[in-house]
Amino acid sequence: MSITSDIRQYLIDNSILSADECKLNIADTSDEQVVLWLNGGEPVDFGIKPTIQIQVYSLDIINAENKINSIFNALVADDTVKYKLINNKKTWITAQQQPYFLEKDSQNRFIWVFNITVITNR
Repeated sequence: MSITSDIRQYLIDNSILSADECKLNIADTSDEQVVLWLNGGEPVDFGIKPTIQIQVYSLDIINAENKINSIFNALVADDTVKYKLINNKKTWITAQQQPYFLEKDSQNRFIWVFNITVITNR
């Protein structure tokens, strides 16, 4: 599995998202959706270090903001936990910034995003 697939499954398993609403690397025309984009990264001696952008699309700006904050809190907000076990791999997730409003797209969906850096052992 790819790291984006692992994170997607982690969010589904922890009841943050449903399988239907969470996509990988492509946004469709759904009114409500979450997309995990592999957005670069670099190899490191002890594993891989990709950057992932999480985007929430919604026709309701409050719903979009609440959903992105729930995802953020599930992945990075707890400073007491040094790593998460995702798909049986030790995974360190750090936020590159807080969630923010990006734009309103041509389908009138509000898009909120944040980026994370993920380090995992191979």
